[in-house]
Amino acid sequence: MNATLFKHEILRTWRWLALLALAAVLVVGAAVLMAATLPTFLSSTFAVIAIVVAAVYPFAVQLLISLDFYRSSYSKTGYFTAAIPEKGSTIFGVKALYAYLVSLLAIVLDLGLLLLAAIGFGMTVGTGPAETMRTISAGLDVFWQLPAWLVVAFFVIVAFLPLVGITPFFFAATVGSESWINRNGFGGVVLVWFLFYVANQILGVAAVFLAPALDLNHLPEVSLMFDPVALATAGNDAQYLPLGIFAWMLLIGVVGMWWAKVSYSRKLELR
Repeated sequence: MNATLFKHEILRTWRWLALLALAAVLVVGAAVLMAATLPTFLSSTFAVIAIVVAAVYPFAVQLLISLDFYRSSYSKTGYFTAAIPEKGSTIFGVKALYAYLVSLLAIVLDLGLLLLAAIGFGMTVGTGPAETMRTISAGLDVFWQLPAWLVVAFFVIVAFLPLVGITPFFFAATVGSESWINRNGFGGVVLVWFLFYVANQILGVAAVFLAPALDLNHLPEVSLMFDPVALATAGNDAQYLPLGIFAWMLLIGVVGMWWAKVSYSRKLELR
């Protein structure tokens, strides 16, 4: 049954996902081409367009795949979904896993878009593609010289980024559709998302000062420090990386998605 549910998720969404990816590639590619051929005062504008589109693309995928989850679960289509002879937790799990994988693929594609956009931006300031690639390669060399535990932690965080991205939307779609608020329609979903966002920002800021930070001033050597005062008074060139924000991101991703699963499987309310 899981394979069948997953298959239907693909069949329902692959067309618009492919069109969105193609549009992002074409827009970034065209903008970089313009940045490479037009005069400076115009090329910089197209270089910025390429960067913005590349930066926004994965977030657009996360938002749209989450809206598809809401539409397929709580609109008229939701009646067909709820009628599937399978537990609500299983249906939710398949939809969440599919949204996660789609978001992860979007991030992988976005790495190529960002690289292309970086090359376009470099050409507007007189930096050739080869030199831009050398700069990126030098940065990667520094990265691989970091302690092994930090490299592993980086990939763990990257793997969690799609989950962190879709959690606010899935949480809002499920909790915002419960009986206590669903009389407000989609407005209830928006309200729950806003409250989730505000709480997440407040607690995220607190987490920055309640956990250690990495001192990156002597890369590739790094050290842990726990000094909230230093973080608060650090200048613009101080290279400190608060670990609390990443710990909070992972926690809110797991807890928020678990809460959404419980809401969907136990408190499902269709209109």
